[in-house]
Amino acid sequence: MNNSKRLSLVAALAIAGFASGCTGPAATPSPPLAAAARGVAGSHAAVLQELRRKSHVEPSARRKRLLYVADSETNSVYVYTYPQLTGAGVLSGFSSIDGVCTDRRGYVWILDTSDVAVWEFAHGGTEPISVLSPGDASGNPGVGFGCSIDPKTGDLAVAGSGPGVTVFRNGQENHATYWDYAFFGMDYAGYDGAGNLFVDGDLQSSFSFGLAELAAGSSSLNEITLSGGTITSAGGIAWDGKYLDIGNGGTGTIYQTDGSSILGSTVTGAACLAQFYVLADHKRVIVPDLCNASTGIYAYPAGGAAIKTVSGGQELPRGAAISVAGG
Repeated sequence: MNNSKRLSLVAALAIAGFASGCTGPAATPSPPLAAAARGVAGSHAAVLQELRRKSHVEPSARRKRLLYVADSETNSVYVYTYPQLTGAGVLSGFSSIDGVCTDRRGYVWILDTSDVAVWEFAHGGTEPISVLSPGDASGNPGVGFGCSIDPKTGDLAVAGSGPGVTVFRNGQENHATYWDYAFFGMDYAGYDGAGNLFVDGDLQSSFSFGLAELAAGSSSLNEITLSGGTITSAGGIAWDGKYLDIGNGGTGTIYQTDGSSILGSTVTGAACLAQFYVLADHKRVIVPDLCNASTGIYAYPAGGAAIKTVSGGQELPRGAAISVAGG
């Protein structure tokens, strides 16, 4: 990983007066620290202390594929080996987490809503290696439920709890926010194979499902009305290697689309779904079931009953992602 993208959390603690207990004025932060220190450094420091105290991952599991499940009720991310689904550990101590995503190198990004932060961990790691602050100095548009990484550029997109999506260039602090005030808020985000970014959420006018696209190279979001069917509630978004998949949050159905039309569907046994994850071989999909406090593994695109199910302390699983060591 490029060292320039790593936030010195020790320095952030010093800014907050946490590490030294100093109550005097903090030194001027270096540029990589500036955004994270702006009004929220103290909060980050408190979360870091809790993460160090409560998080653990089995050392032997760090050489394996790992499934990360973010749970909004317990504010923890449960870690399992995959495909065995044995418990490997937990990342805990966040303020209010809602989502998780991974990049092709195995790095794990965790969305912390009330802390207005995106925490980055190495594969199997328990110590954060960076923290990013979406939006402006006031924390707008904040952090929603979903994030996604463009596999071509490494850009990290974070849906906002407000009507915007923040894109961090190559997963580093440099970022831009794109707004669409027709939305009450953004929920989930996902890139397709061409680098086009899609976000969904609730529309201001009707509180019904809305979808928008930030085309690759564009600087504005464009709203999309899907033809061929109806999605009633915003769910996760993922690329399956051929189609842009969009979930119906109120059911266990995943729709295959071309970005403008619904072309097919996968009905799973989940009562309702959040940010699902389509495996790289496109033969399995992992679906967090918000209504049943569990996460299921399903055949893809066949769907049907779960092949395996894992719970292990989950109460409100909001997102799932696979991380591969040295990916």
